[in-house]
Amino acid sequence: MKNSILLLLLIGFSFKGFTQILSSIADTQALINVIPFPQASATMIVSFNAKMLDITTMPAASVKRQPLDELLKRYEKDKTDINLLCDIYYAHKGKNDPQSGMSYLQMAFNKAVELYELNPSNLEHLEQMTDILIEVKRMPDVPGLWSSYTERNPEVAMGWAKLAVYQVQMMDTLGSKNSIEKAFTLDPELPEIYVAALLEVIYKMIIQMQTLGENAIIKADLSFFEKVLAQKPNSEIAKLSYNAAKLFELFYGVMIANVDKFGMDKSFKMDLTERQKTEWAELEKAFKTQLTNSKIVNKYMMLKSLLVLEVIRGEPDMAVAYLEESKKYIESDVDLYKILSFGFIPLKKYQKAIPYLKTATDLSSNFDDFFALARLYFENHEYSMSMDILEMLLQSFPKKTDIVMGMISIKMREGKFQEACSTLFRLQELYQDEMNFEDEDPYFPFYKAICTLVYSKNKAEAQKTLQAVIDKDLPWSEEAKELMKRFF
Repeated sequence: MKNSILLLLLIGFSFKGFTQILSSIADTQALINVIPFPQASATMIVSFNAKMLDITTMPAASVKRQPLDELLKRYEKDKTDINLLCDIYYAHKGKNDPQSGMSYLQMAFNKAVELYELNPSNLEHLEQMTDILIEVKRMPDVPGLWSSYTERNPEVAMGWAKLAVYQVQMMDTLGSKNSIEKAFTLDPELPEIYVAALLEVIYKMIIQMQTLGENAIIKADLSFFEKVLAQKPNSEIAKLSYNAAKLFELFYGVMIANVDKFGMDKSFKMDLTERQKTEWAELEKAFKTQLTNSKIVNKYMMLKSLLVLEVIRGEPDMAVAYLEESKKYIESDVDLYKILSFGFIPLKKYQKAIPYLKTATDLSSNFDDFFALARLYFENHEYSMSMDILEMLLQSFPKKTDIVMGMISIKMREGKFQEACSTLFRLQELYQDEMNFEDEDPYFPFYKAICTLVYSKNKAEAQKTLQAVIDKDLPWSEEAKELMKRFF
């Protein structure tokens, strides 16, 4: 998802009080209110798993992780429990110290391999090995594990379905198609088959977006679901998965069509074409029909889908009810919190967006989501909260210059020009051999212009610097550019 709510800055506070930089105090104040923060994008891929799509079974309640000290006490009594070893690692990770838990994760992996080699048909140990490999960024090794499993156990539908899931994630869509077909032949109602098929649809759409550009008309490949429904027209899981695939075709299509509006200063709702409005209404009716179907025990995917529909039409407040209802089934679906948070951004309701994205980062931490959260705090004028996140990120990602640029924008918004400008030029000096900030970073020349305005006693020099910034084709608001021009 492209998030282009890029704003502009010029500053009006000096160390001794208010300083008029532009032609009037009003102009200077106006620029204070449009300080930019580096572009931020929360990861927005929508994921599925079997417990979401198993419509006949209520998902088991999630088990809360025990404190690290309790886990370590249990470890002293049993040093071979694979799940316990993994829990110790995740407890360390929860304290932002995954390295201290890595030895336990290694022991867990070694034990899982040992037990799997004794019984190569054991899915539990294979899944444990898989989870650990994914955690340590060895995803390319995973399809090979499951391919070996299917060779030894060709009649197990779960093996083929799981193989398809990991083939999709490695962009092997030809292999995943074959694996999905084999799994379907063995057990057409297995939820994991539909997990793989939906992931395949989404990954193919992402490839379309990457290759066709912003004006692409996104089209989902629904052929698998259409074939299944032709064979099994009364299959509820097939109908649900088919509608879910159509929903996310609609979701990505609407996002792409409206992406440029995120740069506007005013709030907005998504524009839908007449065809999209018709599809929206048909999908809402379909999901609500299944929601009231007494034969369906697990109604989670219907609630998730209805939540997404409310976000698409610009009514995230209505989506909150679906989130609360969904907690009866699954409490920790990161997608829901991120999509709901995203729904408030076009409306400029940052104070409502923040808690949901904060929950998402609590459930599953990654750089993109944390940086997007820092951006939301900034837009909501909660500068200390934004700075806390950036300082935390800088410890783990010391070479990501966007983090420092975010810190500079906060310091400038707060009037701390001496700190901001010294940080800016120190950053340029540190990375001058690796990066040409003047040409490669869209924020650096603007920040440099601010420092020139604040400190330069030479108006001609300041004019020259400002003109160079104005002439660059950068994604700043027209309002900010006009305010800058008034300097002259």
